[in-house]
Amino acid sequence: MECKLCNESNELELSHIIPKFVYKWIKRTSTTGGIRNSDNPNIRAQDGDKIDFLCGKCEDLFSVYEDGFRKKGFQKLQETN
Repeated sequence: MECKLCNESNELELSHIIPKFVYKWIKRTSTTGGIRNSDNPNIRAQDGDKIDFLCGKCEDLFSVYEDGFRKKGFQKLQETN
């Protein structure tokens, strides 16, 4: 399949649609300690949705920037609230 970032035909990895650190934060700050999926709201979800989206090389590259945003942006925003 074709990677959505580099457009090369490679085996794709499961990628979180919303970053995993966001799901962890939602679970940590939730009054119930969990998250729900709209497809089955009566059952708690363990993790966020993932799709075949990026090849391994692009997933690794993207995760570096995602981690930088988590540390320099997301966490700092949480510290100010």
